[in-house]
Amino acid sequence: MKRNYFLLLPFLILGPLFGQAYENPINWYTSNSYSTYNSAGATVSKSTDAKGGLFAARLEGKNAALLGKTIPGVITTGILKGGINVSGGQLYTIRSQKLTGYYKYSPQGADMAGFEVLLTKWNPTTLKRDTIAYGNVSKGAAAGYTAFNVPLTYKTTDAPDSQLVVISSSADRLNAIAGSVLLIDGLLFIGDANTECVPVLASSNDGNLPENVLDNNLQTRWSAKGDGQWIEFCLETENEVDGVEIAFHSGKIRKSIFDVLTSLDRVTWTNVALGLTSCGTSNDLEKFSFNKIMAKYVRIVGHGNSLNLWNSYCEVKLSYDTAPAEKNITSNNNYNVGSKIFDVYPNPANDILYITVGENSIIQIFNINGSQVVYQSNVEENQIHSVDVKGLTAGIYLVKVSNNKFIKTQKVVINKP
Repeated sequence: MKRNYFLLLPFLILGPLFGQAYENPINWYTSNSYSTYNSAGATVSKSTDAKGGLFAARLEGKNAALLGKTIPGVITTGILKGGINVSGGQLYTIRSQKLTGYYKYSPQGADMAGFEVLLTKWNPTTLKRDTIAYGNVSKGAAAGYTAFNVPLTYKTTDAPDSQLVVISSSADRLNAIAGSVLLIDGLLFIGDANTECVPVLASSNDGNLPENVLDNNLQTRWSAKGDGQWIEFCLETENEVDGVEIAFHSGKIRKSIFDVLTSLDRVTWTNVALGLTSCGTSNDLEKFSFNKIMAKYVRIVGHGNSLNLWNSYCEVKLSYDTAPAEKNITSNNNYNVGSKIFDVYPNPANDILYITVGENSIIQIFNINGSQVVYQSNVEENQIHSVDVKGLTAGIYLVKVSNNKFIKTQKVVINKP
């Protein structure tokens, strides 16, 4: 998977820039000038509590008595005015899928940390900047370094010429809370939206990750709170999709409301089913059918449930036309491909993962950020294939096996002694 290392922040980016002399982040603006001018002290500093390398960025909201308000800790690749207003950006020309990184957060009260990305392009006709893509997420408390990602939603097929990233100790910068502390490390853009196909992405999560909906386990789930939160699936090739099956968390006690959209390019989306509602009496998979439509991407947009605004799905399967035995995306440890076997073991694994495929296939392994960490092509059928995973850090990964007839995914856990 393509990684686009655009950020020149010495205590954030993983690489040779670690350990450089620190004043302010290179090519970033911070809220420090505004906060120190108003006698609140620095709101952005370096910290030795880092995820990788020597330093991380530390953002803290501080009370400015002279102003009678709190100034949030903010870093941005744009120009920061008045401590909260952001404009501008930096040169960037890739249609990336998302911004990823790691964070730790100790909020005050109900505060949330904010992560925003905007890709733009100058329009010589209107003499204004056109929005190419955007994304924003808010995150709550995290005691240890936790991976995050900001998926990008594209409005046009154009490539951008600039990127603007804004990260804040309070997502609501106008009503920031003093004492909320955010640590940030390892920022980078991931993927090319034109070519990369990540099996599953989501607009946000509460620690219950999107890949949980592909693990064939009704005890795990993806969850995100808020109207409009979405989970998205990528098919390896375009197919005629005609339905989805969803197992809803707490499906026996509440009804979930959602829409289904499809796309061929992640830019133009078609509403294929709006205002769908679960039965409210079952935790098992429920089938929702619609007219066949050619698609490469399927997005389920949640509108909460009958009790609250949580969107929580335990399992999701897509129904589409392909080989007869492979009607759905599924995720079992061991299942039939026709009369043959696809098997992944052991799970959890330490150093070696063994995979058997029923037909010649490609094996890919993705980490929780959607980054491809293993790629092996021309994997022969009916052979026990070993994959060296001892170089991977402990955590949850998604194994994807695909060929021109089927796509299968399986969540695996990598442990370290």
